[in-house]
Amino acid sequence: MGLKLFDINWMDIKAGQKWASENKSKSNEIAEICCSFSGAGNVLGLRLSPLENIKWIEDALASARQINNRDAEESLLGNLGPAYFHLGEPQKAIEYTKLALKISRDIGNHWGEGMHLDNLGMAYFYLGNPHKAIKCYKLALKISREIGNQRGEGNCLGNLGIAYSHLGNPHKAI
Repeated sequence: MGLKLFDINWMDIKAGQKWASENKSKSNEIAEICCSFSGAGNVLGLRLSPLENIKWIEDALASARQINNRDAEESLLGNLGPAYFHLGEPQKAIEYTKLALKISRDIGNHWGEGMHLDNLGMAYFYLGNPHKAIKCYKLALKISREIGNQRGEGNCLGNLGIAYSHLGNPHKAI
């Protein structure tokens, strides 16, 4: 039902985002609107190409910085990391994820910190550095357990299992 409603309004959403992106420098109110367009999250990934998605996130990021919204900036940088990772650009993914991680630590967003560490681990693993990935996964796991994020804990445990299996340690992987 939600996706159907989204599709009914898709043309208006695209037109609104384009207008907000083109006019964000005119006022903080318009910048806030531009920033909010990327908040549709996973639904956008179903309707935008990866490059279009990155453009929308970058537009929203510029707006978040304009209005000094650190929470949105952290979230958007965190979205750029996986977006570039899925394009096969792990170095860019690491760059943006490290920026998001720094902000999450600065603003005390432990949930975001754990998620960004897990994403960093995936990028390092993809680059062939399972040992560095495991360090990230373990830090993310510790945070996930401390804050009661069971989903994050499950993701970290699964990623640790894959990394240990890759290193030829099936017992530790299990």
